[in-house]
Amino acid sequence: MDEREDRYADDHTLGGRGVSRVNPAQNGLPILPMTFSLEAMAEAASLLAPGKVVVAVRNVRLSRWLPFDFDPTTLEVRAAVAAVDPETGTVEVKADVRDLGNSFLPDAANKAACEAVVVLADRYPDPPEPRPFALTGEQPCRSSVEDLRRNMFHGPLFQMIRSLGRCGAEGIEGTLEVQPRDGWFASNPDPAVVIDPVLVDAAMHILGAWHLEQPDWSGRILLPIGVHAVEFFGPVPPVGSHLLLRGHNEEETARQVRHGVELFGPDGRVWLRLTGAGYWRFYLPFGDVNFFGPKDQYFLSSRLPEAEPGPAARCQVLRPPADLGQPVLRASGVRVTMTPREILAYDDVPEAGRSDWFFARLLAKDAVRAAWHARHGEAVFPADIEAEQVDARFTLWPRGGPKAEPFPAVAAAVAGGTVAAVAAFDRVGIALEVLPKKADAAAERAARESAARRAVADALRIDPAACTVRSLDAGSGAAVVAVPPGESAPYPDGAAVRAQTARTNDVVVATTTCEPA
Repeated sequence: MDEREDRYADDHTLGGRGVSRVNPAQNGLPILPMTFSLEAMAEAASLLAPGKVVVAVRNVRLSRWLPFDFDPTTLEVRAAVAAVDPETGTVEVKADVRDLGNSFLPDAANKAACEAVVVLADRYPDPPEPRPFALTGEQPCRSSVEDLRRNMFHGPLFQMIRSLGRCGAEGIEGTLEVQPRDGWFASNPDPAVVIDPVLVDAAMHILGAWHLEQPDWSGRILLPIGVHAVEFFGPVPPVGSHLLLRGHNEEETARQVRHGVELFGPDGRVWLRLTGAGYWRFYLPFGDVNFFGPKDQYFLSSRLPEAEPGPAARCQVLRPPADLGQPVLRASGVRVTMTPREILAYDDVPEAGRSDWFFARLLAKDAVRAAWHARHGEAVFPADIEAEQVDARFTLWPRGGPKAEPFPAVAAAVAGGTVAAVAAFDRVGIALEVLPKKADAAAERAARESAARRAVADALRIDPAACTVRSLDAGSGAAVVAVPPGESAPYPDGAAVRAQTARTNDVVVATTTCEPA
């Protein structure tokens, strides 16, 4: 697996695409598509049963992703004949795919990433009758093909769907055009295929279109974990064929969803039938904070206006979803929000500190982007912002050259599973206080006062014990904090400065620009 050779990989990038204005070619984390594992196992099985055709791949189980690393990764396919039917000549081959280790999993050679049973026969079976396709609440799709492409992480090589038709509770219908294969590999413009992995992958995109039609997008980030069966009823359709495509719903739970797909050949008969396609549902921010949407328009974090110390300041908060803390998903987040320099730096961070490293830096960028947009009306990609952290303070500057003025100052903090940052074109400070369980009004007030003192101390780089809260408005969260003489260069004679506090879940956020009270 080598990105320089495997060009299809840059069209299958977890996290999104086109994440930088400075370098529009920067994309997310390349992941080997499940269908390429199926193709690898089908090719290996074909070597064990020469002269036969692959008619099915059954009991597909995905144990982990195979991400592309900076250095090439060796992929290993193991296959062995499991059964031969002497009457029909049908051969069953058990196969698996694993990599021999990379930075994501050094001992991967002992852990299969994908396994399946490949079925081969002397000829393709006759196509079956299509599955029933009566749709409850049938209506034309509201989403367009362009909407589908914006909300998936697949590039042009995989974008074969040409139209979306009718949709209902039981499924969805559309059309697909078979695309050329000359862009898959750097060294081979005409690769021989057994099942055409890009076509099979593209056929499953109709399922993503069905999920776009649903009113509740929570948990609609879907990645495959297995397939009951993929059956083939003829050779791969020729390039340029326009094919009818249907997606079927089989089962849906809070954590998993199971679908089926039928792709009809040029003769109108079923060419591909996929059943029991299981997908794991990932609960990442969507809608107003669509992580897979355009990165200059959306934020992973949310604005907390009640914690902002002034109209020009912006405060962003995030309680990172557990799913996004998984190593591969987190790495995909790094790829789409960090600069090349930061991506390399991330690889040097010990695993135990990677989540704090990533989320604090991301929130600092989100706060700066929000403050910059409020002042200049310009949307900025997080990957176009360089960030340097020294002594717990962030300095941010534009990637690719200066802008109209320097980026605003920013401060970030992490506590109790919450990450927050505040940015303003002024001196800024921030602090978080975790509330005790079942905190009463007195405990919350104490937390707000402590956070306010610490936020001012953070901004002025002084000892929080030197600060005193003079007043705290329980309704607005506004606080006045006294700074004694000689404690800070901006106020050598002492001062009373404003701070703002707000509660989000079980955490109090306090921010300040050290505006005199």
